[in-house]
Amino acid sequence: MRYGVLGTGMVGQTLATRLAEPGHEGIGSRTADNKEAEAWRQRTGIRLRVGTFRDAAAFGDSAAKRKFAKSTPAEP
Repeated sequence: MRYGVLGTGMVGQTLATRLAEPGHEGIGSRTADNKEAEAWRQRTGIRLRVGTFRDAAAFGDSAAKRKFAKSTPAEP
């Protein structure tokens, strides 16, 4: 399976690493020239390319994005 991960921070790296373990191929994104993401990819040896959000969305059979929800106060 081919997948795109939108964002290569801690959560994106964890998602991409776990998805790559069974042999899936992916693309992680933020910017195409993200040196930190490229270093992580080389360090882990996973099958992942580094690209933009557009690259990741177009590449994969599936795309994953970590989104933070703003908490709201409870209703009285």
